[in-house]
Amino acid sequence: HREDFKQGANMAIIGGTVLDYTNASLKFSAYDGSMNTQIDNFQQLLPSICGAQQNCEEYLAKSLFVFQLGENDYSIQLVNGSTVDEASKNIPKIVNTIIYGVEELIKLGAVDIVVSNIAPMGCFPLYLNMFESSNKSDYDKYGCLRNHNALFNRHNSFLRSSLSKLQMKHPHTRIMYADLASHIYQIVQDPRKFGESRQAC
Repeated sequence: HREDFKQGANMAIIGGTVLDYTNASLKFSAYDGSMNTQIDNFQQLLPSICGAQQNCEEYLAKSLFVFQLGENDYSIQLVNGSTVDEASKNIPKIVNTIIYGVEELIKLGAVDIVVSNIAPMGCFPLYLNMFESSNKSDYDKYGCLRNHNALFNRHNSFLRSSLSKLQMKHPHTRIMYADLASHIYQIVQDPRKFGESRQAC
């Protein structure tokens, strides 16, 4: 029911990415779930939520927006044979596209926006199985893939600094950086406390 979206709408698409990979020749690729597609879907939904443009600006100014994107962009590259160094070259493009998406929502009237960093996927069972190494130095003291997590940390650092610049550009907004990565790494450090397992299903 359309009216249900007034309580919140999730525009996420399974396998969703920041960039558009629909025309790429990949072994593993997302559906047409790029960030631009998700924003387009949201804009098409808006009239049913808040009506006229002026009403929507007022409505969106009272709403909270959450961006949690980027992990699949790196997974697609790495699963399709890119090295960590090759994938890291796309950090500016991925982060700048996220910044563009946040600005698109600001133009629509968004004021409160949360942007999450990406998880240390070098600790995830999928990565640990797919990129298993016989070299012990490839792992940190918690058994996570060191180079992969360094890639994600570089993304997160660039994202954080880019969001700080964006906040200065739009002082009337509140752009919040959500540190998902450190919370997940905390689980990895003390798995018994959280009931976490490093084994894949």
